[in-house]
Amino acid sequence: MSFVKWLPAGFQRFAGLFRKPQRDAEFAAELKSHLRRSPHRPAPGVTSPSTETRTS
Repeated sequence: MSFVKWLPAGFQRFAGLFRKPQRDAEFAAELKSHLRRSPHRPAPGVTSPSTETRTS
């Protein structure tokens, strides 16, 4: 790999060291939004089959 190709990538990696808190905050916000839309969580007010009681 030539020096000219390596230089921008090296600079971006070096600059990324100082943006870690911002990246962590963005990742946490994205993860939280995915968890809110997770299909594995029951909708509010919906009873799961394991908690229902049979009357018959």
